[in-house]
Amino acid sequence: MAPATAETVPVLRDRVVTLRPLSEADLPAVVEQSRDPETARWTTVPSPYGPEQAEAFLALTRDQWAGGERCTWVVEHEGRFCGLVAVRARGDRVVEVSFAAHPAARGRGLTSRALALVVRDAVERGAELVLWHALVGNFGSRRVAWRTGFRISDPVRRMRAGKAVESWSGSLVKGELLQPRHPWPVPAPLEGDGLRLRPFRDDDVEAMPDRVDDLGVRFMPSAMPRRADFADWLLERRTLTAQGESLVWAITDPDDAVRGAVELFRLGAGHSPGSGMLGYWLLEGARGAGLLGRALDTLVAHVFAHEVGGGLGLRRLGASCAADNLASARVLRRAGFALAGSERAAHDVDEVPGDVLKFNLLASDDRQAQRVEPASTPVIETERLRLRPWRDTDVPGPGEGADDASLAFMPEGAHPDAARFPAWLRRKRGFMERGEAVHWCVADRASDHAHGLLSVFGMGPAAGRFQGEVGYWLHPPARGRGILAEALPPVIDHAFAPMTEGGLGLTRLHAETDIDNAASQRLLEGAGFRRWGEDRSAFRRVDGTLTDGAHFELLASDERLDRRTTRAPLAEVTLDGERVRLRPWVGEDAPRVVEACRDERTRLWLGRLPHAYTLVDAAAYLLHCHVHAAHGTGLFLAAADPADDRCLGSVAVMELGGDDPTTGEIGYWAHPDGRGRGVMSEAVGRVVRHAFAPQEDGGLGLRRLVLRAAVGNDASHRVATTNGFLRTGVARRAERLGDGSFVDLVDYDLLEQEWSAG
Repeated sequence: MAPATAETVPVLRDRVVTLRPLSEADLPAVVEQSRDPETARWTTVPSPYGPEQAEAFLALTRDQWAGGERCTWVVEHEGRFCGLVAVRARGDRVVEVSFAAHPAARGRGLTSRALALVVRDAVERGAELVLWHALVGNFGSRRVAWRTGFRISDPVRRMRAGKAVESWSGSLVKGELLQPRHPWPVPAPLEGDGLRLRPFRDDDVEAMPDRVDDLGVRFMPSAMPRRADFADWLLERRTLTAQGESLVWAITDPDDAVRGAVELFRLGAGHSPGSGMLGYWLLEGARGAGLLGRALDTLVAHVFAHEVGGGLGLRRLGASCAADNLASARVLRRAGFALAGSERAAHDVDEVPGDVLKFNLLASDDRQAQRVEPASTPVIETERLRLRPWRDTDVPGPGEGADDASLAFMPEGAHPDAARFPAWLRRKRGFMERGEAVHWCVADRASDHAHGLLSVFGMGPAAGRFQGEVGYWLHPPARGRGILAEALPPVIDHAFAPMTEGGLGLTRLHAETDIDNAASQRLLEGAGFRRWGEDRSAFRRVDGTLTDGAHFELLASDERLDRRTTRAPLAEVTLDGERVRLRPWVGEDAPRVVEACRDERTRLWLGRLPHAYTLVDAAAYLLHCHVHAAHGTGLFLAAADPADDRCLGSVAVMELGGDDPTTGEIGYWAHPDGRGRGVMSEAVGRVVRHAFAPQEDGGLGLRRLVLRAAVGNDASHRVATTNGFLRTGVARRAERLGDGSFVDLVDYDLLEQEWSAG
């Protein structure tokens, strides 16, 4: 490359910028540029920097021009100083370029134009190789080099001002196009349902935890940053974006607080153009509220939208998660991702190899049809039993697990022993995650000890669901006590209840048994199932022999004998008042039930509420209310605001159909919005009137009502006395409160003649 002299300094131009020598008139702008914090951060300009330093710099540039050592141009646009660009000889036909933009000129593409002019000029004057360097993290400089077509390598260590630093290096060879080699995507801000996806900022470090919680350590050891790691994590993500390989968004709430992240990576992979992989994480306090599902809905729409409309124009997204990361798999299924397969022992969890599930989603897929809502197991209680989700601690004990009867009538592995229980439970949870089954642990209500299994499975997708199969087994010590006969009827009720009321929405249940399994057949017939046929050699027993099978079915429309009560079903009436309207429960009441049951005051006086009350619990409660009415054992009504029909509480007549069919118990609770307004007093009065009204007039025809209120619950006592209930006694330390303490329970009753006389 031939040196230039002061007399031969070329002026370079394109349609937008002009490159010319530095002059005295430019020095005030040089001072401004050199005092800029970003310039000081990424270059070696002296500090402090003033007119004296600028004059020395002008003299230096003239000497370097004259000596052919370095050529420095001013970048000018519309007559204004916009920065500097330079080229320095680095060897035989090798030059190195550098540049810096004035703060007022950044982000307009002017420096990229200037660099392209300098590169062309250097090549025309004999350069074969053009080099560029910048400190790692100087994305402004990297973007200029990227736009000009430099091939950028991984960081290298170089000496700068006497210190070893990490630098990016780029190169251009004569003849290469001066244009980007790959995309540099930008994470566009996206608005979603109660959230916003935006690029991460440096100050988001304040939202990061000091330590990653146990769940993050287990499933996301390298994805979720700690506060101390955040700067390095963000630098790595920004670098991957600059390489066209990744995009990352912060998931923020309406107040712009960071709650997690969602990332696309492996973008533009040569073997699969138009595709990408999905990754995500949430901070500990943001989980369990559906935030990630809403974030994915927002992101997927952007990912598959055409580039003309501002989207990314991808055709395929992939994702993966550990097989036992149920929450992550659930998010993907709910978002419409399809399970493509699994890789065995591809992930280490607690240093134990585990399987990895592989999902994908195509732009052409019907996401709505592919969405899978995981099945939930509502808690159902009977007189002796609690049907609840299985826990890791429900491991079969000594004498439990499969015995000769289990081995004779069930497939191998269906009834697990202690050793097989973890793998068995993972399979059962997998079926539930895919929405294919609901599995209850049939437990003792007093001790909570697991007796056995009761399942409804083979239901298929919720959209077309209409039938399911019933399965069950008991540990040997639990047999012969009528446990499954007590557990099966409420499960049938749940299976046939509409999905809008928390049920499974089925119209048909079926079951099949070994032809010799008389106990199983008696159970099904006692629950109302009809034996409709047999098939020959349909079962293979554990010993390898074949046997016939017996088939049973039950339709939702079939009449069933309920052995728990002889009362007729109760009409779920509507009772109108001035301040309250009593009506049947509906599915839309579930969020209000959750609000009430998460309230501190409610949790104190209703001590048996689940610890973390969710919509699943609320749906189970609504189902419980409808089932009691269907069996004639209780009338549970929602107390609603007459103006807008919002749920304000609950009022019930319970314990009907017992030894004394003319006595019932009054129960009630109030939503915080319904307190202090006389709502519950009026609601109880309305339901008492209905309870004492003769059956021929549409009432319950009762003669006596009882009511119980804990000592200290003054509001509940006022409701009782306002409606004429008389105190009849005290059960000492009979009520356990939500804080674990025990208090006295005051008994009240009210006779029909007293009510009529009043």
